[in-house]
Amino acid sequence: MSVWTLVVVGVAVGAGIAMQSAIGFGAGLLASPILLLVLEPVQVVALLLLCGLLAGPLILAEPGQHGRVQRREAGGLLAAAAAGLPLGVVVLGLLGRHSMQLVVGVLVLATLAAQRLRPARTGPASGAVAGAAAGVLTTATSLNGPPLVLWLRGRGHSPAVFRATMTVAFLALSVAGLAVLLAARDPHLSAGLVVAALGGTLVGWVVGANVFRRMHPSHHRRAVTALLVATALTSVAAGLS
Repeated sequence: MSVWTLVVVGVAVGAGIAMQSAIGFGAGLLASPILLLVLEPVQVVALLLLCGLLAGPLILAEPGQHGRVQRREAGGLLAAAAAGLPLGVVVLGLLGRHSMQLVVGVLVLATLAAQRLRPARTGPASGAVAGAAAGVLTTATSLNGPPLVLWLRGRGHSPAVFRATMTVAFLALSVAGLAVLLAARDPHLSAGLVVAALGGTLVGWVVGANVFRRMHPSHHRRAVTALLVATALTSVAAGLS
């Protein structure tokens, strides 16, 4: 493993985690395209899941986080996600990865448009759908964030509550996803790769946390919307390629 590769990994992971620390999601969207230039896909997925296991506790350990996590909402989302995890493998076999990415992108854009035209608070029923969708997407595409983000966005929470609750959900899905991945195959992560990625995670968390503390709530909501649109368009482009 060359020094150049380790530098790229550290910088890419650091940038992705900084975005997730600042907004509440988006690490994979920013880091994955860069990491795929120097690593195998299974290594990229494994590294990002591993970094999530460090970034999550760091965010939740920040001062003032007590009471911000909506435990009942997070628990409902994760229970539904657990039911969706095995379905993702089946759906992926039926549709294929590119078709799944295209469907996800179109659905995210359609949901954003619907929320814009008819603003309304999301409820338990739509939460079950969002959680199940996230579970399916975890094992089908690893792009599990949009359903959770869309649902929590519709709850009207403050940025701090949104970020903390998303972190809990992502942390649990990272544990489950990494366990499934390691049970299926060995990603062949060297010690150098792991150290570079975890180092980038630490730096990214510090940078992102500082950005979050200075971000106005209205700017946070716009950033969430912009990142969702970018995720959807990226997914559509990948599905059409």
